[in-house]
Amino acid sequence: MLAPVLLTVAAQAQEGAAVHVFEPTGPGDRFRAVPDATVHGDLEPWVGWSWDYAYRPRGLSDRDEGSGLLGGAELFTHLGASLALWDRVSFDLAQPLRVASTQAMSDEGGFSFVDTRLGARGTVWSTPDQDLAVGAGLSFWLPTGSETEGTGDGASRLHLRAIVSGEHEGVDFTTSLGWLLRKKADVGNLTVGPAATFGAGAAVPLADGLVHVGPEIFGHVVMPNDEIDTGFSRSMPIEGLATARVRVGSFLIGGLLGT
Repeated sequence: MLAPVLLTVAAQAQEGAAVHVFEPTGPGDRFRAVPDATVHGDLEPWVGWSWDYAYRPRGLSDRDEGSGLLGGAELFTHLGASLALWDRVSFDLAQPLRVASTQAMSDEGGFSFVDTRLGARGTVWSTPDQDLAVGAGLSFWLPTGSETEGTGDGASRLHLRAIVSGEHEGVDFTTSLGWLLRKKADVGNLTVGPAATFGAGAAVPLADGLVHVGPEIFGHVVMPNDEIDTGFSRSMPIEGLATARVRVGSFLIGGLLGT
């Protein structure tokens, strides 16, 4: 029986929460935002480094003052590492850093740590050729970010997912459903809290499998609660991505464009 312990840190003067929606999968995964149910490698380590630029990633407003949406942009870098074992389970560590942010998006407008993520995913069942596989994933965030900067919850988070993935007529696919346990908060025009999560992705191999391109979509639905505003536009963020990756020897080089 797993009994997760939720960690908290001292509250800031103004309650906030992590509002960055994009959480890349661990290095070595076939997909970028939605995890894969299959794991390849035994004692096979991966390291990853990526950059994430978002223009107007979220709308902020002051209800008391009646001000409207604020523009802005943010730049993040993601450092990650993973280790695959027995062709069945993978453990990963991710440390995002916010490198820059405009004043409209942040009180400080600069560098900030983001909550650290620890993760594991594994194959529960698969066909012999792995054309279809069922897996499970777990992510746990440590409160290393800043509430007032919008890069941390000030408390830990836990995300459990069931994953189905495989290959059909030359197209790789993955889908996931999960439950996110986190604190409840209203942050500008965004509501966070306990939520049901979902995601799906596909990738078409080209050039003898050296290149993969395809779409991914993911999001969550915050559960209704009297303490927070769970209007549709506030509590159901959905992101769509167009992704591409190229294998060069032992390296994977890729990019994505999202909404």
